[in-house]
Amino acid sequence: MDVTFLERMSWAVLVLLALLMLFTVRLIKAAVLQVVLLMMLLGVGITVWVYRDDLSECRTTCSCSLLGIEVDFSESAQRACDTLNRQ
Repeated sequence: MDVTFLERMSWAVLVLLALLMLFTVRLIKAAVLQVVLLMMLLGVGITVWVYRDDLSECRTTCSCSLLGIEVDFSESAQRACDTLNRQ
């Protein structure tokens, strides 16, 4: 996994979560179940958003991990990061 891939996937996950929330509101008729599902999806969305912000900081530190998994940098991203840190 590299940083660029994870940033793009985080947007895809956020869009998917928004669609799931929309379908939950439209298809689930029981109010309590609807609220529980919406809160769970919102919690996952907030988590993805927070980790997406952490990924943007990876470019300045040249290293990071996501949920305990070390994130790799592509060669071009590594060169850009090294160049940024030399300045």
